[in-house]
Amino acid sequence: MIYLSKFNFFSRILLVLTPFYSFVQITLDSTDFASSGDTVRISEASPVLTGYDATGANYSWDFSSLIPETQELKSYLSMSTVPILVNFSFGAFASSEYQASYHTESTDIPVDALNNFLPVNVEALYAYSKISDSSINSLGYSLMVDGQGVPFSSDTIETKYSLPLQFNQIDSSVGYTNVDLNPFADLKFIQHRNRTTEVDGWGTITTPYGTFSALRIKHEIIEIDSLYQTFSGTGSWTALPELYIVEYEWWSKGEKYPILKVVVNE
Repeated sequence: MIYLSKFNFFSRILLVLTPFYSFVQITLDSTDFASSGDTVRISEASPVLTGYDATGANYSWDFSSLIPETQELKSYLSMSTVPILVNFSFGAFASSEYQASYHTESTDIPVDALNNFLPVNVEALYAYSKISDSSINSLGYSLMVDGQGVPFSSDTIETKYSLPLQFNQIDSSVGYTNVDLNPFADLKFIQHRNRTTEVDGWGTITTPYGTFSALRIKHEIIEIDSLYQTFSGTGSWTALPELYIVEYEWWSKGEKYPILKVVVNE
């Protein structure tokens, strides 16, 4: 990932590669987002620190000066290949509310940091999502621990997008997930997120890959996490620093991923 620091903020800019040429106010539905089996190619660019927060109706955003530096593939993985325990939590054997449409690799929990002090090897983190005509929801996670998939369903399911999305729409959601690594280790992690999503602009956006009709979506996320561990004496809970995250996204019809995404973390 490429980050640029200014005033204690970090920005990340992501671009998708395919052009789109119809310049009208649009509405996004479930078919405009990725689903199981999809793969998108993402470029990362040196961030710009001006212009990304400006918005409005019939607005023109110009990021044509961005310089792509690296590329990566993001895969939306089928639920047909998940481990058996994960299948009971998010697959065909789960309740309908928790039956995921796909899963993706995630960095929401710092796996590398866990491996610094866990007696087991945590290999990867996956996030599980359910897409329907009315919403895209985050259902929880699984960790690959010593080759075994260990699922953690969210007690409160977070809605990332309420569908269809259109200009001036405002939504809010809460997510709560308890990650308990027992019996592998006496370690617990609680993630509590408050999300506010506003469709605050529409117009055209220009990137190095072309000009697109777009909706601009702003997510404000407050995350308050807690950690329980017994590695340094008596077990105790520790409140982790509160995170305030703002995500700016520009979406076009049928592109499966934002045309441009800027993430600002405090």
